[in-house]
Amino acid sequence: MRKLTKEMAREFEIYLYEEERNKNTTPPYLRNLSLIMEWLNGKVIDEAVALAYKMYICERYAPPLFAKLYDKSNLPCVGISSG
Repeated sequence: MRKLTKEMAREFEIYLYEEERNKNTTPPYLRNLSLIMEWLNGKVIDEAVALAYKMYICERYAPPLFAKLYDKSNLPCVGISSG
């Protein structure tokens, strides 16, 4: 279990800029990393936290029609069950 630190995020940013061939892919990766770090709010990353984040993303960003078709007890967009 580890915490995602600002230093780790900066190292990832440097890695992306050094290794990425397409300049258009790096900014979305960094935005997503920033959102994850904000959501974590200093929490240690373990399996339960990772699954909770997947559920959060699924619930927040699933299209309305998709949300109507599936309830929270069966979240196929992340392949996990909330129960």
